Amino acid sequence: MWAQIVNVVIGIWIMASPGILNYPTPAAADNNHIVGPLIVTFAFTAIWEATRTVGKWNIPLGLWLIIAPWILDFEDNTEIVGEMAAGIVVTALAMVKGKIEQRFGGGWSSLFSKHPEHKKALEKGK
Repeated sequence: MWAQIVNVVIGIWIMASPGILNYPTPAAADNNHIVGPLIVTFAFTAIWEATRTVGKWNIPLGLWLIIAPWILDFEDNTEIVGEMAAGIVVTALAMVKGKIEQRFGGGWSSLFSKHPEHKKALEKGK
């Protein structure tokens, strides 16, 4: 959970950094205004245990942040270093596994199982 909270903060920074650091490259600012909210959304959704796997969607976004300065021709070193550093941290934190304490449902295969997890949980509660 802590890794996802840090990714939320980094995503907010990615959104705000073009205005705070006065990025001279419009492509860099546009990129940050698109990728930042996606990182925040995926990380915030992944805070809860039932939706933890959504945090893995930040891996391609982090990798994009690492290569974007070269594809979009960023002009300033501040833009390049900031983007790549954020990409490395987002990618690394998206790979952190959270603690799983409960199982939720068992998916579609539980419908065809003789003793699915959700029925076992109901029987324990009786």
